[in-house]
Amino acid sequence: MMNVLSLFDGISVAKQALVDLGIEHTYISAEIDKYAIAISEKNHPDIFRLEDVCDIESRDFDEDIDLLVGGSPCQGFSLQGLQKGLEDDRSGLVAEYIRLKNELNPKYFLLENVKMKQECEDFISKAMGVKPYKINSLNFVNQSRLRLYWTNIPIGELPEQPPWAFRTPEGYVSGTARKGPPRKVIFTPHFGCLTASYYKGVRADGRPLITKAEGEYDEILDQFRKLTPEECEVMLQGLPHGYTSGVSNTQRYKSLGNAFTLPVIKHIFKGLL
Repeated sequence: MMNVLSLFDGISVAKQALVDLGIEHTYISAEIDKYAIAISEKNHPDIFRLEDVCDIESRDFDEDIDLLVGGSPCQGFSLQGLQKGLEDDRSGLVAEYIRLKNELNPKYFLLENVKMKQECEDFISKAMGVKPYKINSLNFVNQSRLRLYWTNIPIGELPEQPPWAFRTPEGYVSGTARKGPPRKVIFTPHFGCLTASYYKGVRADGRPLITKAEGEYDEILDQFRKLTPEECEVMLQGLPHGYTSGVSNTQRYKSLGNAFTLPVIKHIFKGLL
């Protein structure tokens, strides 16, 4: 039985990966967003729940932690925030992960974050004792989502891009809106990165959409649309259909944009077997 602590747990994609792989575990989640917790609780009611990661101490645990997981918030990321924990509370949360890693000394660890300035990456790598793997979700799903993964779990060779990942609803192809004037909708070979602000629509540059035609944005409004939450779940993040149901679409998009890509985490966790 593996004891798992997931910091900034979100909608518990790491838990879903362990379940899918058949790895027996107890799972402790640290999360403060009530909507993410609601989604997690619906799918995984057996999770032990903590709240603010800043309040967690090693003495809180009766047993050793075998796996420490975290995908700390990346907004406002700054090296100074890491070094001082003052510039931006969200980027400074990486320091909380590092603190608990040092205190708990887990057998395995996984920390995920976005591509960042080299000095920030080097700072985290030094603290973690490993350099990150650079993995694009595009190797698993129809979404270009490059992330850094600091881990001591042995990671196998990445698969080639699977044909099933590029399926879109009949009559549509993947696309995006490009900056103008005039703003244009163009076809793309795959979807761009899903972000937590996707609920605002597709006018911002680079947001994924599906379209039947290319052309000026305002002239083909009836030919394209943004992805539904279910399409984001399955095509972009590799989650089960309906995983985020039960909250508003706005909160579904936010939670999905902040989440791990499930098949990527499953690929990494295969090394635990």
